[in-house]
Amino acid sequence: MKHPVEVLESGWEDLEEGDTIRIHCNHPLCREKTDALTITRLSNGVIYNCYRCGTSWALFKGRSPNAARIYISQLRNNRHSIKASVGRDNSVVLPRDFICLKYAEKLPPQALAWLFKYELTLNDAETYNIGYSKKLERVVIPIYNSDCKLIAWQGRDIYYAQNKKLYESGIVKKKPLKYYTEYNSQANDNKKLFYKIMQKESKVLVLVEDILSAIKVANKSKYSVVALLNSTLYNKLIETLNLHSYEKVYIWLDPDKRIESLQGSLRWNRLGVITKHIWTNYDPKEIPYAKLMSCFIMN
Repeated sequence: MKHPVEVLESGWEDLEEGDTIRIHCNHPLCREKTDALTITRLSNGVIYNCYRCGTSWALFKGRSPNAARIYISQLRNNRHSIKASVGRDNSVVLPRDFICLKYAEKLPPQALAWLFKYELTLNDAETYNIGYSKKLERVVIPIYNSDCKLIAWQGRDIYYAQNKKLYESGIVKKKPLKYYTEYNSQANDNKKLFYKIMQKESKVLVLVEDILSAIKVANKSKYSVVALLNSTLYNKLIETLNLHSYEKVYIWLDPDKRIESLQGSLRWNRLGVITKHIWTNYDPKEIPYAKLMSCFIMN
């Protein structure tokens, strides 16, 4: 039986060199309903490859069938590698195909599902310039400094769950990255990277781990929020974030970091920072808007 792509009229000739599109794989060995079959345009042909059932096929000149299979294997194992997005002047730039989620005509449902899962909207995507890179298959969140200059971006693999299964099953050798952060530390004087949403005249600061948690807390509470992009509460943060200037600092880390949150709160209180930790059974971004403010009152 022929592989369906051998008789498929996909219009791949209209693709530009290097472009990749996804379609359903209808091979009898593949029962996945997701867009598992990729079609990648080369300068002299096209490569088909299913990342679920492993079947593949190629149509291009200059390669033997064996060489084609080796090339496809390399493509499969390296499809999640990311080249540094740094400009000639060492400044960070967004991926070339970056487009804001709100203005994209067609997006993978996984990209929107990741946003909507946490009650964020396309208006939030516009406000915080959250976009998508088709080539990287990641939702991309830009990170700006106080002068509105792009200093970094973070990309979330929208197919991470599937890619993790492929890695664990041995089909893909390279471990997938759930989050990838492009950041030129030298261009920013080796400063620690944060995602800040500062509200005017706010005397309360909330420290969270990730960017979506920061956006959600800022939207509802109107407090200033800083995403640490990790869970390390070292004492130098007091000076770096000028914590003494706030009337209260809330520490709201993810549930698996409750002990670290409590320890950091007690330590900073002894150092003169009015600090309070928030304990919840879910990440801040997972708390419904209707219950979010009650987390501050109850803790």
